[in-house]
Amino acid sequence: NNYCFSIIIVILVENLDMLKFFSKDHLKSNFWALLVISLLFLFMKLTSDGSITISVKPNTLNTDYSSPVAIFGSNKIYAGRLTIEHPTLIQKLFLPDELSLSDSFTLLGIIICSGLMIILITKIKEPNIFRKDLTRLLYIVAGGIILYSFLSVIKDDVYVNKEIKLLTNNQFVNQAASPFLYMLFAYIGIIIIRSVKIYKRGIQLQQEQDLTV
Repeated sequence: NNYCFSIIIVILVENLDMLKFFSKDHLKSNFWALLVISLLFLFMKLTSDGSITISVKPNTLNTDYSSPVAIFGSNKIYAGRLTIEHPTLIQKLFLPDELSLSDSFTLLGIIICSGLMIILITKIKEPNIFRKDLTRLLYIVAGGIILYSFLSVIKDDVYVNKEIKLLTNNQFVNQAASPFLYMLFAYIGIIIIRSVKIYKRGIQLQQEQDLTV
């Protein structure tokens, strides 16, 4: 996503000292910046009167599908892109927008993950990092990432397709993006869950050491 890559590049350029970049305080500041910027972009997208542009392809299941150029009321298709001139709030939230820095659904995911990471980093700064509340929080972060990946697939395959068919009289469907990115998110969530199991072993060792002392 262009928005995500832009934010990552800005953060890396501003933090060429990698030790400083990975310090807890600096990471927390970066996530706060990401949270605020994402909230600002989300607010702008949901309150904007601008159009939405989506990549589409002819619905081959419909034998009467249209040519690559078509007009459906105030919406039009040109060069494989559907332009929705007056999107509803739900459409702004769930439909992808090729001409925007990021779609609202992705921004919402970034906001939630950034908030969880801020809480996590704050708790890690406390003296004893081997605690059960951190374990629960890590599970929530991992579960949120996996849930986001599955919801994104369902959103693209079900809602977006249904909405495009409705707007184009069943003549076009969503030009779905590769599910690789969503699979990568799910894999990251699984890695975090496996890492939590190692973390829980650290808690057990800490408890055993406390009992020994």
